[in-house]
Amino acid sequence: MPIKVFIGSSLESLFIAKAIRDRLDDDLVVKVWDTAFSHGDFFLETLYKELFLTDFGLFIIAPDDRIFRRRKKEYTTRDNVVFELGLFIGALGLKKAYFVLVDIKKNGKEMKIALPSDLGGINRISMKLELAADHTLLDTEQNKLALAMTAERIKKDLLYINGHISLNLLPSTSLAIGYFENFILKACKELSTEKNFEFDGSTYDLTKDIFDFNVVIPDNGSDMGHSAYRRFVNRCALKQIDVRSKDSARTFPFFINIDMNNGRVQLFDLPTTLRASWDTIRMIMPKNTTENELKELEIKEIANFTRTLRHLLSHPDHAEFRDNVKLITVSELIDTKM
Repeated sequence: MPIKVFIGSSLESLFIAKAIRDRLDDDLVVKVWDTAFSHGDFFLETLYKELFLTDFGLFIIAPDDRIFRRRKKEYTTRDNVVFELGLFIGALGLKKAYFVLVDIKKNGKEMKIALPSDLGGINRISMKLELAADHTLLDTEQNKLALAMTAERIKKDLLYINGHISLNLLPSTSLAIGYFENFILKACKELSTEKNFEFDGSTYDLTKDIFDFNVVIPDNGSDMGHSAYRRFVNRCALKQIDVRSKDSARTFPFFINIDMNNGRVQLFDLPTTLRASWDTIRMIMPKNTTENELKELEIKEIANFTRTLRHLLSHPDHAEFRDNVKLITVSELIDTKM
C-alpha cells in the first residue's frame, strides 16, 4: 500500500505545508489539512478519521502569532496545531507524528518560534524561510534549497521509519498477536509431535517436519466472514480435520489439501478473527466516513495484520516453526487451484 501522509498547519502557514507537499507527491500520497474537510463536517470528527486513514502525521510549527510572556515578546504557533500534533502522536506514536520547525525572516526581521517545552526534547526538522512583506514566499534560491532539502529529509525519514516500524496501533495488531500466540504456535507444536497423522487413508509422520501451515489472508473485507470462508473452502476443495491437543481438551481445526505438495502435508486456515477488525472499524469510525474510506481501512487492517504476523515470525524465539508457516492470499490460493 502507498504511504499516506497528513500535513497539518495553521491557515497562516498553509502555503508552507503546500510547498512541502508539492515536493513529496512523487513518492508519497500527501493530504494537506485544507482538503480533508467537506462542507458541514465537524473538524474534530474528521481529524479523528484521519488518524486511522493516514500512516504519518507531519505538522508545520511556524511563528504564526506574537505573544508576550514574562514581559518578553515571542512568537508561537497556533494552539490548534499543537493540539492536532498531540492527537497524532497519541494515535501513531512519536516516530510517525513529528513536526517541521520553521523560522521566518520578513522585512529583515528574524521571527524565531518559542517552542512549547513539552516539544523541546523531540527530534524534529528545522527550516528557515524568507517571506515578502505580504507574508508570501519569496522566489529565492535560498528558499528553494531549504524546501528541497526539507522535503528530501522528510522522504528519507518516512521511508526508513515505514520500513523499520511498520506496525500501527490498529485493532488488527492485537488480533494478529492473539492469533499467532494462541493458535499458530500452539497448533504447530501439536502438529510437530504427530507421528501417525491420518488423512484420506494414508498416514504421515509429521515429526519429520513434512507439514506446511498456510495462513490464508483475505484480499478484502468481504473475504473476512464465515460465509466467504465456506465459499473459499468449497472452491479450493479443502477438507476439514481436527488436531486434538495432548495437554488439554482443545482441538485445532484445519483444512487440508488432498494433493500433497512435494510430499508435504498442506494445512490451511483462514483467520476469521479478522472479522472483528472489520466490525470494529464500522463501530468506531465517524458518521461522515464514506464507504470507500471504510473499504480503504479494511485493506489497511488486512495489510497490518499480515505485517504483524511477519514481524512475529521474524523473532528469534519463533525460529522453530518459521519455515512451516506460509502466508498466502485467497486469490493466490485460488489461482493455484484453477
